[in-house]
Amino acid sequence: MAQDAPAVKAAPVEPVSTLEEDIIKTMMVICMPPVIKNMDIAAMAETLELPEMPPENAARFDPSGGRVFGVRSYPDNIIVLAGKNGACTVAARGFNSVRLWEEVDKMFGPGTPFLPLEEKSIPGGRQKDFKANYDGPTVLFVIVRDSPQDGMLQGVLTYARVED
Repeated sequence: MAQDAPAVKAAPVEPVSTLEEDIIKTMMVICMPPVIKNMDIAAMAETLELPEMPPENAARFDPSGGRVFGVRSYPDNIIVLAGKNGACTVAARGFNSVRLWEEVDKMFGPGTPFLPLEEKSIPGGRQKDFKANYDGPTVLFVIVRDSPQDGMLQGVLTYARVED
């Protein structure tokens, strides 16, 4: 008589990446290459087929008239602002601030090309500024609130080229 195969418990499936990892990945894939190479940030977003926000909605996030794109995997949580001034911003909400700071420190902290400029407390959170030299000086500003506030943006990472 044949025996039934023993029941096998499936291991829980871990997400491929977390929201916090994807915030950093968005900065590194969409913002950093065009800033470093002095390319059009909006063109990079279009190449990656990111959905663009209508201008009337985008003005809420960038009143200077820059273009705003959503990130498909987190359309309600991550946006990319392609500023007219050549700066690129990743803005997000709904993440764990402790985990985001861990990702920031891992990708932009000691042992990376980024050097700390300043770290300070801000109301409800903190800010860290970094500099790096990629064919000229660049800066990264990271501002994170400890917790989300009524659907508002919780964190902003801005990368830009600066003058010597």
